[in-house]
Amino acid sequence: MVSSQASRGKEMRKIEIDHQVLEDCVKRGLSQLEMAVKLNTSQAVVNARLREYGLQSKGGRKSNCDLERLKKLLLQGRTSKEIAEFLHVAPSTVGLWIKNNNLQGYKTPLQKNAATPADTEKPAKPQEIAIISEKSVTAGDARYWAAQNMSKMTV
Repeated sequence: MVSSQASRGKEMRKIEIDHQVLEDCVKRGLSQLEMAVKLNTSQAVVNARLREYGLQSKGGRKSNCDLERLKKLLLQGRTSKEIAEFLHVAPSTVGLWIKNNNLQGYKTPLQKNAATPADTEKPAKPQEIAIISEKSVTAGDARYWAAQNMSKMTV
């Protein structure tokens, strides 16, 4: 059966798949992708024929959500990305778990870093470095001193 598309001016051939063959694949529990590989066609064609014949394939891979583990990770302040890496799923999956299980209250809000005066000050230009013991100290000298004395400093 050939159908034409007037908007493109091209003729497109409809790829037929036997109804019984598709029904057998569905009964065996194959996914659309597995059916496509078996039938040497695309997943889109398999999807279209399944809809046409009123058949449904099994869904994709389901991910299991361990709610208690997810709650603990959220209470620890972990981000969706960190949780996803830990549980080997996509960050969007973690977002869906949070949304579907109404766990938004378990997310700890991100704390904004308080700016210290040192963070807001402009870095000193070499000509603005203080004069110590009537000797001018350049930015290079200051970096050298800081590197030498960093191990002696305590936090």
